[in-house]
Amino acid sequence: MASDTALQVLRRLDTGPRGLTDTEATARLTAVGENTPSRAHTTSWPRLCATGLRDPFTAVLLCLGLVSALVASWGTAAVILALVAVSCALRAGGEHRAD
Repeated sequence: MASDTALQVLRRLDTGPRGLTDTEATARLTAVGENTPSRAHTTSWPRLCATGLRDPFTAVLLCLGLVSALVASWGTAAVILALVAVSCALRAGGEHRAD
């Protein structure tokens, strides 16, 4: 297919060098529908944030924050959990932009 000539491509598409007439274009639009790309599936923000927790460094930080909370070191726990939240938010934002 990559080595097809222009004439072969036009024949395969059932058209000519000048394109389709208005009548042919209307008939094809009615028969086939509009040439629009399908809507891409987007991942929800909570799921993007949850996938950020799969990063080993973030998971270790989360465990450390929970241990700090268990031993009632509230300041340390708050700082560590804030870092985990920021990390997840930044990762989710980056993945959202990449999609």
